[in-house]
Amino acid sequence: SVKVSSSANCSSTSPVNVSLTSNPLPNAAISSVGSTTICSGHSVVLNATSGTNYIYQWQFNGANIIGATNAAYSASVQGNYTVSITTNSQNGCTATSAAVYVTVNPTPPDTVIASGPTTFCDGNYVVLSTNSVAGISHQWLFNGAGVTGANSSYIYAYDSGAYAVINTEGNCTSTSGNVNVIAVPLPIDTIIIYGPPVICAGTTLLLQTNVVPGQTYQWLLNGFAIPGATSFSYPATQGGQYSVAISNQGCTTYATPLSVSAPVGPSPVISFAVTSAGVTLYVPNIYATYQWYYNGNIINGADGPSYLTTQLGAYFVIVTDANGCSGQAATFNVYANTGVTNVANNNNIKIYPNPATSVVNIDAPHPVNVSILGLDGKVVLSQDNTKYIDISHLANGTYMIKVFGQDNTLLKVDKLLKNDN
Repeated sequence: SVKVSSSANCSSTSPVNVSLTSNPLPNAAISSVGSTTICSGHSVVLNATSGTNYIYQWQFNGANIIGATNAAYSASVQGNYTVSITTNSQNGCTATSAAVYVTVNPTPPDTVIASGPTTFCDGNYVVLSTNSVAGISHQWLFNGAGVTGANSSYIYAYDSGAYAVINTEGNCTSTSGNVNVIAVPLPIDTIIIYGPPVICAGTTLLLQTNVVPGQTYQWLLNGFAIPGATSFSYPATQGGQYSVAISNQGCTTYATPLSVSAPVGPSPVISFAVTSAGVTLYVPNIYATYQWYYNGNIINGADGPSYLTTQLGAYFVIVTDANGCSGQAATFNVYANTGVTNVANNNNIKIYPNPATSVVNIDAPHPVNVSILGLDGKVVLSQDNTKYIDISHLANGTYMIKVFGQDNTLLKVDKLLKNDN
């Protein structure tokens, strides 16, 4: 009931009793799943007190968040968060929680910058760098794995693969995207030859290098490009320093120069000596190998510096020097008119000087006839009834001198060397 009193001490009491009911307020509080200090781009889940038939409304910095009417809210923006809880009854009561402050720390930048092209020739490198800011630590990755000791704001990338960096500031980290680096392998730059690096007269030396699809080649002689020499091989015909430039995907390497010699090949000259046994042909004993031929055919076993002829005909010898180069002597003809097999070479007859430059003396007990023949057996000079013969007009070289008696009997045969020097 209600009693009403006036200032004159008059009062009256209502005859009706009124009953009042006190409904409890909901327990409005916020808890978080994890720390309320988060990194940019992340969020923290805020949970309101749960209860039967509770109605929720979340606020950010005092203003309702539209649509945020669940018991939980995912907060990603820095500021104060509260929640109002209303009991779902006829006389619903509302309570608002204390504010929870969410701190959002910035995520460190994760940009990677290359100092130059990320495709380069093997042996070179590119510098990859990220933001160098105080308080930020770094860890570089190569193909997804941490690189030991790579904790600077940059890294020298030498090898092919994927590079990235993890930047950390406080509890916040960021991982950059991959930067793919390609180190193009350099071509193999070997020069291959089969045999010694020597070019004999009239021959070639085949130079080769490795054949790899996609490679290009340029041969060089003494440091200069050889026009048209762009194959993997080159037939060298002259001496010098040879190299080859091999290119692959823009990368070029040069082979170590190969020194090739082109020596003057041997030029053997056949000399002869006449004895009672016959005509012995010989060349200087300065060569590595010898092979004698008779009428164009190999004489089996005739592989020394001299050969005693047994038949009339054409003889020559092929020699090989220490460099492996060969040379053939001019053909020496042994003729029947040499009378070699019938001459004992009269020791009473002296022929001098030998070598001679102009005059050859024949010291014999009686006048003689003299003939001088070339190595081909042909007479180039003759004089009868004489004790000397003038050879000044003959060319330098080796000749054969024959001495005959007055009855044309062959008395002596010898080699004669004409030499003006």
